[in-house]
Amino acid sequence: EVEFLSAKMIQTFKKSGIVTVLDLLYSFPSKFEDYTIVPIDEITDVSKTVSIAGIVQGKASVLNVKTNLNMMRFNCDVDGTLIKVTIFNRQFLKNKIGYGVYVRLTGKFDETKTKFTASEIAFNEFENAIHPVFNIKGIDDNKIYDLKEKLYYEYRHELVEDLPQELREKYNLIPITKAIKYINVPEDIEETREAVRRIKFEELL
Repeated sequence: EVEFLSAKMIQTFKKSGIVTVLDLLYSFPSKFEDYTIVPIDEITDVSKTVSIAGIVQGKASVLNVKTNLNMMRFNCDVDGTLIKVTIFNRQFLKNKIGYGVYVRLTGKFDETKTKFTASEIAFNEFENAIHPVFNIKGIDDNKIYDLKEKLYYEYRHELVEDLPQELREKYNLIPITKAIKYINVPEDIEETREAVRRIKFEELL
C-alpha cells in the first residue's frame, strides 16, 4: 500500500501490468524529450529544433489568423539579443506573458537568429530539462514523474544489485540505484544515457 496512490490510479496501473512499486520503477520511459537550453552563439544549424531561455520584454499580442488558428507574438531578451517570438494557438497564456517574465522556448530560429517560432513554452526556471515520456494510458506523464520521484526515495533500498562490482568496474557501469533514478527522474541527458547503457547491458547479459 502506498498512501499517495489513489485506488483509481492503482487500477489504471494494473491495466498496464503494473502491480507493485518495483513494477512502476522498472516501467521505463519510451523516450526522453530534451529541453536543455542552448546559448544563441552555440546554435550553428537553424534548421534544428532547440530550446532557449530569456526574459519577456513587454506584453504579448494575439492575431486571429483564421478559425481555430491564432498567433501570439512577444519580444524576448535571450542572451542579450532581442528576439521576436511567435507561437501558435497559445492565446490562453497571454496574461502570463509580461515584462520580466522568465520563459523557456522550444522551436526554431530564422536564418538571422532574430525571429523564433516556438512550438512549446514553459515558465518554470528550475524545471528539469529532461522530460521522460512514460506512455502509461490514463495518467499524465508529469503525474507519473512526481510519483516515481517519491517512490524512488522511499523504496530505493529495495532495489537489488544483480551485477557484480568487478563487472561494473570493467565496463564502467553505474549501480542499479543510480540507473533507476537517472532513467525515471533524470536531470540531464548524460545521466539518462548512463542509465540506459547500464540497463541495456543487464538485459543483454
